[in-house]
Amino acid sequence: MNTDNSQQVPLRPDHAREELVRGFTWLLESHKGADMTVICQGGSLKCHSSIICPRSPFFSNQYWANRNQDRSITTTINVQDIGLPMLRRVIRYFYVLDYDDAGQDLPAGYPAIKVNGRMFTLGVRFGVNGLQRIAASKFEGNCIRLANPCEEPLRALKLLADVAESVYSFPPETYKELRSSIAKSVGSHFINDQRLLNNLDIAQVCRKYPGFAYDLMVESFKAAHGKV
Repeated sequence: MNTDNSQQVPLRPDHAREELVRGFTWLLESHKGADMTVICQGGSLKCHSSIICPRSPFFSNQYWANRNQDRSITTTINVQDIGLPMLRRVIRYFYVLDYDDAGQDLPAGYPAIKVNGRMFTLGVRFGVNGLQRIAASKFEGNCIRLANPCEEPLRALKLLADVAESVYSFPPETYKELRSSIAKSVGSHFINDQRLLNNLDIAQVCRKYPGFAYDLMVESFKAAHGKV
């Protein structure tokens, strides 16, 4: 029987996660014990193979293929086609299971929806399912906000058309969630104001990618008839 009358602090389920994130954040920012350097366009980042490699087939294969036998020298991996701001977010995700879709390291006015679309693409490339899921969720939130009637419709449609041009250039089976989010957002604008059906930015993407035109038709029909 416990006779200790001292005040017990209730343990919340997220206490352990918070502690883990604090520790991993310290590792990320201090570089203590870092044994891997990822070189990208515009810079490089130090990180820990024990945190990155078990969760990414890409980084695991690259690390073991390039691993330096002298453990005092970090192993170098090149991803020169990726800019530093995006790579920084990918690496941060490995440590804290999240990333920012805004920040001063991005060009002024760079849309969050483009950041999240790019992060989804990198999640696919690096084989990181969790990164894909969180990027898809953030992307969907961006599309919902852009569908808001308070948004300036022409500006929103131009941005959505630009993003759709990128998303629909990839295989449909991989980018199904992102495609659906874009089509729903554009369809909402069309239902709110049928004059927008003549929008040239959207029409151009429809002509180039018939799959977008089909998805737009389906999602518009669902929205108009209250289907989920």
